[in-house]
Amino acid sequence: MRLHKLTALAGGLVLTASLAACGGSSDGSDDAASGGYGRCDVAPQDDSLTFEPAVDGQLTVAVPLPSPNGYQGDTPESIDGGYMYCMAADIASRAGLEKVVVKNTSFESIVTGRGGDFDIAIWNVIRTDERAEAVDFSEPYMLIPSAVAVKEGEELDEGDLADAQIGVLIGSFQETLAKEKIQPSQPVRQFQSNEDMFTALRAGQVDVVLQDLTTLMPAAKASGGGFEVIAKFEEGGEPGVVLPKDSPNTATVDSIVADWLDSGDLDAIFEEWLNPILGGDPNDVPVWTA
Repeated sequence: MRLHKLTALAGGLVLTASLAACGGSSDGSDDAASGGYGRCDVAPQDDSLTFEPAVDGQLTVAVPLPSPNGYQGDTPESIDGGYMYCMAADIASRAGLEKVVVKNTSFESIVTGRGGDFDIAIWNVIRTDERAEAVDFSEPYMLIPSAVAVKEGEELDEGDLADAQIGVLIGSFQETLAKEKIQPSQPVRQFQSNEDMFTALRAGQVDVVLQDLTTLMPAAKASGGGFEVIAKFEEGGEPGVVLPKDSPNTATVDSIVADWLDSGDLDAIFEEWLNPILGGDPNDVPVWTA
């Protein structure tokens, strides 16, 4: 079993895994329509799995909204697509839960275990020792490099980064990367949400933002020329599904993640929902060294 890594092949962007097989259930669309899984193709229920939801019959997913790339919809109630939502929908279907309910929760409250009653959080959250004291993590499902974005038209060289005003999401892997490896001359600015961080970048309140590549590339594409990705770092993270501390469902989610990677089902989700929104080839993004 190997983690997914962003790469590119002839004919379009794909995410590779250890096996070439791809695909969800053959009747996933019907299941999605009748079972409360939005527009996602999902695997059938696995009777060998057990799951104890916070609310009977539903999978409650904590998410910092808005997150239009991972969770597509104008309100929590209307979300019915996106690659992270469909990952959650697949977990719900396999676990025999009837629907997915999205709960708007700040990133900080999720990683500190203060997110209230929820079953899982899927938001490409990287495990750290500090976070693992507050919440559970599944085994990782992906390898994601960090990326650098600036306001459209602004020039920033690798050697200038340490003197720039850097914006990061509070508690993110990129905050640690900035503080411990880049060591900028100005204090790093912390933001509670990606939207706040991107607004500050467009307004010139920060010179550069750091975030994972799967977040920054589609956000830059959707910005309409507001900002652009100019570089990436090999340093990144291996995100896992977040669960409340000592959750009775951690082993079940671990089992699902392992099957995603071995079967190729996660490839199918990414190919349908993530690859089209990246807005370019991640291999073409220049590599900087922290």
